[in-house]
Amino acid sequence: MRVWLKRLGFFALFILLFAGLAAGVASLFTPAGGSGRAHVMIPPKATTWEIGRRLKAAGVIRSATGFVLVARVLGESGKLQAGEYAVERKMGLMEIIDKLFRGDTLSLRVTVPEGYTIERIAALLKEKKLADERKFVQSARFNSARFQDMLDVPTASLEGYLFPDTYLIPKVTNEEAIVRMMLDAFKKKVLGPMDEAIQASGKNLHKIVTMASLVEREARQPKERPMVAAVLWNRLKIGMRLQCDATVQYALGKHKSRLLYDDLKVESPYNTYLNAGLPPGPIASPGLASIEAALKPAQEDALYYVARADGSHIFTRTLDEHRKAIREARRSRKSP
Repeated sequence: MRVWLKRLGFFALFILLFAGLAAGVASLFTPAGGSGRAHVMIPPKATTWEIGRRLKAAGVIRSATGFVLVARVLGESGKLQAGEYAVERKMGLMEIIDKLFRGDTLSLRVTVPEGYTIERIAALLKEKKLADERKFVQSARFNSARFQDMLDVPTASLEGYLFPDTYLIPKVTNEEAIVRMMLDAFKKKVLGPMDEAIQASGKNLHKIVTMASLVEREARQPKERPMVAAVLWNRLKIGMRLQCDATVQYALGKHKSRLLYDDLKVESPYNTYLNAGLPPGPIASPGLASIEAALKPAQEDALYYVARADGSHIFTRTLDEHRKAIREARRSRKSP
């Protein structure tokens, strides 16, 4: 009789332990409790453990360990997206994981590529449903005085100063706020780290950014940026026109795969075939590498370059050498 009682006791204990374990597991899936919502920021490349700890600290899940285990069982660990989230405290664990997997954020992750103009940035923001295209262009192209508290630009346009970068942009925002976000990135990533180099160059910021924008648009291969910058600065030194195709494209207000002779006659202060010196301002948003090239060009005395079929350039010092390079470049375009 005692044996049966003992076995019955063990069985009862097992049932209690199993029930307790089941209740504990079940509790992981139930809402953490409370009302309202919490805002949780998930940084880029955050691990599942880090995400779990942030959610636990915000009070929207019961266990960071449980969160990690469930995310792994579901196969969604490593697929949870960065961004700012509004998480309702009444949401269960599965709902929260699904929200992070879908990237249902309060902000959108948007990458603005190097070499984009204000109009192309505006079109990108419109595509992402973050801004009115016309209002963004109006704000950035004609109202630099409105942003003097952040950056003093000598032209009405902020072209070149909207830093190409990856941004987390709130879904509920306005055009001016996005412009300020991009100007702030320019200040932090250009003015801060490069201030001494800009001062040492003896050139003002506007000239540096304008030159960098030309380098950004002309150099198709990253390694050639310092050489392109050298050619353009060398031309300026001797009063030679820059004759930069990218400035003509900008003056035309549209991209053409091939410029015609008549295109070079377009009346615009940005047409460096007709006007000496740098254009009035940048023609696109240069990245850090192009700004560095404008600050520290190659120590070469070349005055010409011409593009081969693969996008690389032939750099030369004299007009005769340049003519030969043109013939070579044309042959490279014709060869299969």
